[in-house]
Amino acid sequence: MKKINEILKHNFKDESLLKTALTHSSKTADTGEANYERLEYLGDAILGVVVAKYLYDNFDIDAGNLSKYRAKLVNAKVLASVVRELGIDEYICVGKSVKNLSENICADVYESLLAAIYLDGGDYVQYVQNTLLKSKQHVLDILDSETDYKTELQEKLFKKHNTFEYKLISKHGEGVDSMFEVALIIDGVEKSRASAKSIRLAEQTCAKMILK
Repeated sequence: MKKINEILKHNFKDESLLKTALTHSSKTADTGEANYERLEYLGDAILGVVVAKYLYDNFDIDAGNLSKYRAKLVNAKVLASVVRELGIDEYICVGKSVKNLSENICADVYESLLAAIYLDGGDYVQYVQNTLLKSKQHVLDILDSETDYKTELQEKLFKKHNTFEYKLISKHGEGVDSMFEVALIIDGVEKSRASAKSIRLAEQTCAKMILK
């Protein structure tokens, strides 16, 4: 358990909390031992408060957008990526029925560990800051990666009855070296142009440029 304590930057006084936080229900289905589900429930609530407070302190935006930002930061994809980047997934205990660690399992463990640190009297806010809220730029990068700019722009354009299309201008290279240049045309006028490794990413960048 020493290594996982180092990763979490918290030395557990009650190591049973750590063990439980890392144990999936499939591992304890036959034994009746504790699994992480109750801890995950508590951790989910704690994470919501910590992230909400961070956003309130660092982003001068309305409540609706604060809620959208929070949802993007605490979704399963983001939390699972944190768990995998830290190597915490190597310590998750599952039963034989589970062949692969899903995003949901990894995300649940992030939250269960947060609750375990909280109950053990540790600095649970620091845990979130060290792993998820590293810096404002890091948070902005996550928000950017989780934003569907095309859909957001499409909703705005529909409201104003604009016509629009994404037009492939050129493609360079083959395979992994391919680059696609795309233009966004609104009401017959080119409004933005971008290049990316895929048409989808180029379209997202075009939409982002207009929204900004």
